[in-house]
Amino acid sequence: MKVLVTGAFGNLGQLVVEQLLADGHQLRCCDLDAPQQRQLAKPYQARCEILLGDITDSAQHAALVDDMDAIVHLASILPPLTERAPAVAHRVNVDASCSLIDQAQAQSRAPLFIFPSSVTVFGHSQRQAPLRHCADPVIATDQYTEHKLAVEQYLQQSAIPWVIMRVGVSVDARTT
Repeated sequence: MKVLVTGAFGNLGQLVVEQLLADGHQLRCCDLDAPQQRQLAKPYQARCEILLGDITDSAQHAALVDDMDAIVHLASILPPLTERAPAVAHRVNVDASCSLIDQAQAQSRAPLFIFPSSVTVFGHSQRQAPLRHCADPVIATDQYTEHKLAVEQYLQQSAIPWVIMRVGVSVDARTT
């Protein structure tokens, strides 16, 4: 499959990119044009199409999603920055996500849109909580969870195939 991965060089993004490459998929990797992302992208240059830029530039979204079979949309701003810069976080987390969904919907063959939401949409206390189910109630407790829930709702109302995953934490050998 041809897969677009946004936020490709973040912690979760690198894990996803590695697995998709191992599974033989063709990747278009998108991330912020910043020194750290440029450095992290170097090992992938021969194996992926690399596009570095600003995910909030919706004029670029049609080209990003063009001819993709699937989109794994990982690009986002995380807490605590979502609380310190709520307007910027909203542009990245909600506006850019909705624009990508719109562009996916505009394709002649809509790609599968995979959206990693967060287990934090179930509320503050997750330590003692039982396993969660998709029908369990959700509540926005901060900017980040408000953004995740807004995109979930927008995606569910779209006409494209989608998957919402509620990620708890992404930990691997690099974080120990």
